[in-house]
Amino acid sequence: LLILKEAADGLSFSAQTLKALPRSSPHVFPPEECWWVGQVFPAIARKAKIQDFHFHDLRHTFASRLAMVGIDMLTIKELGGWKTLGMVIQYTHLSPDHKRAAVERLISVRTGTRTSTEENAELAAVDNLLKINSLG
Repeated sequence: LLILKEAADGLSFSAQTLKALPRSSPHVFPPEECWWVGQVFPAIARKAKIQDFHFHDLRHTFASRLAMVGIDMLTIKELGGWKTLGMVIQYTHLSPDHKRAAVERLISVRTGTRTSTEENAELAAVDNLLKINSLG
């Protein structure tokens, strides 16, 4: 287990490790040096009893986690090397807990905006929505 901590120069342990690696390419995993992705990674996943998991899935995880901590899509696009924002959207998957928290934030913030709907009926509808989503 890697514990991320800031060093004296402000870089995390992970960033220091990546910086110290010999580089032949600007990529973290240069295609010409990644023979192990197709051979070793699947064997490790099988040994760990992880089913239907591929190295490429980590790109989805990377984009999704950045989005869920509030990083804007343009920055995610640049970090992941995607050519279009549409591709970033395809790679980004928000967790049910993240979506639920977004709705709960909306409930907790009163904007002063009034609609023709009674406030109690509005809150009841949101409560029902949250209950339905928690079942799925």
